[in-house]
Amino acid sequence: MTARCTPSSSPRYALRATERLRGLGTFVRDGSGEVETFRDVDQVQARLEWPDVSDGEYTDALTIDGHVLELVATPDERVIVRVTETVDTARLRTLAQAAAGRAGLPADLDPASVWRAALPPPR
Repeated sequence: MTARCTPSSSPRYALRATERLRGLGTFVRDGSGEVETFRDVDQVQARLEWPDVSDGEYTDALTIDGHVLELVATPDERVIVRVTETVDTARLRTLAQAAAGRAGLPADLDPASVWRAALPPPR
């Protein structure tokens, strides 16, 4: 019997489906509870430091639509960030509220509005 590759069972399909989400803004929370906003997933990957990711310093990382990010510290000391298919809207609300509080914004703003308002200016 041959296994059939369907969109729901193919890891390659899932990777392609989530790849388009790399352009979404992100929230990342560290072990001290501080929440940072990033322009997109690639910026998270470029800015997080390998020792911190390796040590589990980051407790939450999500896109602004709630997709959970997987932070990976590779053996060759690189950081890789993957967008998963898992969506966690409760964690997203918690991160957005924390970012709103840090930025002096109302806690009831939607995550995308908080992200836009809290995003630091480009370097």
